[in-house]
Amino acid sequence: MQEDWNGLSSFQVGSVLSVSWRTLFKAPGIFIGLTFVANLLTAIVGVVTNMGSVDGVSAIVTFLSLLINMILSLVIQGAIAYAVFQVIIGGRALLGESVSKSASKIFALIGLAIISGFSVGLASILLLLPGIILLCMWYVSAPACVVERLGPIESLGRSRALTKGYRWQVLGVMVLLFLITMLTNALFAFLMRVFVRDVLLRVILTPVVTGLAALIPNAFVNVGAAVTYYRLRMVKENLTMENLADVFD
Repeated sequence: MQEDWNGLSSFQVGSVLSVSWRTLFKAPGIFIGLTFVANLLTAIVGVVTNMGSVDGVSAIVTFLSLLINMILSLVIQGAIAYAVFQVIIGGRALLGESVSKSASKIFALIGLAIISGFSVGLASILLLLPGIILLCMWYVSAPACVVERLGPIESLGRSRALTKGYRWQVLGVMVLLFLITMLTNALFAFLMRVFVRDVLLRVILTPVVTGLAALIPNAFVNVGAAVTYYRLRMVKENLTMENLADVFD
């Protein structure tokens, strides 16, 4: 992987996506495994949410489920950021170790989820563009939180500083990764309609099949965020392969 990281002088969308894809398949088991765990827990939260709505407390349960899902997403992003670091330096990415590194910052990640979720949600309600701007500014806040051991406010500020001057490129990365995920979901949902004629069987199988099919693109999204974080640090701070190994010391 070293040829993908040495001598960087610019941040380019195509290069980030290319490196992210190759990184994903350097340790597919851990990246897809972490994504599977996150998706499974999200599905469980969804089932609980539906049960809560029947009991008449849907608003509270829905809010809590959104918060829990965001926390899960940030914890997985942090774990994948550590696993990507191991791949970059030629180490061995381990599932338990990656989760442990991220979970050790769980309270900071909870604060990060609350602050960023509320801010982006409010900005999006008022006007879509401010919400998109905040997403770009804070795109690498979870990796920054876990890697640099920062608090929630510091993580947001760190992400804002790293993405400054590159937010159009970051937006490009975000949009392309989102499109890849959506197109994958749409493709497999279409295939289910074509090849599964029984309506009841299709209703049962479609969430399972599309969920499994989404594992690789969803893992790609999380790896892309981690690669974006490391690439921005290398471009803006002259972080090299030699001192990258000291990041988690």
